[in-house]
Amino acid sequence: MYLLRCPEGHEIPVAASAAGGTVVCPVCGQSQLVPTLGELRRLPEARAAGDARGERTTSVGARIAFAVLMFVALGAAASATFAAFRWQSLPIPMTVEDHIAGSQEVMGELTAAQLVDVWQMHEQHNPTTRTPYPYQLLADERAHWRAICFGSLAVVVVSILLGVVIISLGKSRRPAADT
Repeated sequence: MYLLRCPEGHEIPVAASAAGGTVVCPVCGQSQLVPTLGELRRLPEARAAGDARGERTTSVGARIAFAVLMFVALGAAASATFAAFRWQSLPIPMTVEDHIAGSQEVMGELTAAQLVDVWQMHEQHNPTTRTPYPYQLLADERAHWRAICFGSLAVVVVSILLGVVIISLGKSRRPAADT
C-alpha cells in the first residue's frame, strides 16, 4: 500500500493493483487519478493498521521471567514424574491392622508358658527406644514421595500461571514510527 494525496491534502492508501485507475478520497469524496506502478512505487508506503495504532510488544524482562518460570515448571514436572514413579513402585507388604491381626493370631496359639516368655522378652526391651517396623518405614517413605509428587505438581501449576500473568502484564504498546 502506498500513500497518495488528494487535492485537499488528505492521505489515501492505494494498493499497487489500483495503478492507472482512480480512487475516491474517503475524507472529502474527490476523485483522484492513481499514477502508474513505477510512479506509485516512489510514493511513501502506508503503515499497516497495527503500525498506525502501535504494536503490542512484550518487554525483555517479561520474556526472561517467563522463560525462567517455564524452566522451573519443566524441572518441577520432571521431579513430579520421578516422585510419582518412586511412590508407586514402593510396595507396602503389611499395614498396622494386618500386623495387629497377625500378632493376635500368633498369640492365640501360644501356651501360657510361651506367653510368659514373650512377655519377659518385651520387658527386657528398652521401651524408650521405639524402632518402627520395616513396613512402617516403607509407608513413611511412600508418603514422602507422594508429598514430593504433589508439591512438584503445585509448583508446575503456579509457575505456568505466573508465566501467563507476567507475559500478559509485560505487554506494552510500541509507539507508531513517524514517517
